[in-house]
Amino acid sequence: MKKTLFFSLLAILISFKTFSQNTFPATGNVGIGTTSPVRPLHIAGNGMRISSNSTSTSYTDILDVTNQFVLNKASLSGNTLVDINPVPSDTVSNAYIRFFRGSKTTGGVYLQLCSGNGTYTINTNLSGNGANSYINALAGNVGIGTTSPHNKLDVNGTIHSKSVLVDLNDWPDYVFEKEYKIQSLSSLEKYIEQNHHLPGIQSAKEITEKGLDLGETNKILTQKIEELTLYLIESEKRQKNLEATVEQLQKHVNTLKVIKKNESRK
Repeated sequence: MKKTLFFSLLAILISFKTFSQNTFPATGNVGIGTTSPVRPLHIAGNGMRISSNSTSTSYTDILDVTNQFVLNKASLSGNTLVDINPVPSDTVSNAYIRFFRGSKTTGGVYLQLCSGNGTYTINTNLSGNGANSYINALAGNVGIGTTSPHNKLDVNGTIHSKSVLVDLNDWPDYVFEKEYKIQSLSSLEKYIEQNHHLPGIQSAKEITEKGLDLGETNKILTQKIEELTLYLIESEKRQKNLEATVEQLQKHVNTLKVIKKNESRK
């Protein structure tokens, strides 16, 4: 009887050793799905599930799928909460860390930090309607409402601000220098007749095709205002000279009237 019990226990142990991959070795490492754990807890499989009980429809899965760490929660209709893919299949594009609810392909709400083709991008879609913001860290370009910013800041939409500060050089105070030659009004008139815009100012066609440089345009407009001020000053000088001339002529006329009157009395 004792021999039978001994051999039965031995068979069970052999079977356990042969077919079970869950081990608790003396090293202190615990293996689930592996007989040679290399960490305090080593799970060899497609992930781990945490739930209140075995039949619960609400649970959290931690998955490792093709070098991709995924944390999702079934109570949110299976939507992924955290998705880390450090080594994608092509090893270049699409390496990312994503935090989102809903499917990325159908426009869920997400925050994505992406490294692809040598660039780093922060992509947010907080409204869930495809309104994305991108930051290309390597190129130093930021895009709002556009996925391909070509400047330090590209905004596909309206900017509302209380103040905008623009750094500029060569502000046109040189207009008031004595050496500055202002264009004659007759020459300016001919230019306007030929080109239909002021000298130095972009044409309507150029603005439509290339856009409007606010800093440069404000500088040129200031130059034109200063030139206009010079025109007004010059015009006022001429007006005063004309008034002085008219006054002198009026005095001569009055003098002639007196002389004529005196002669008529003789």
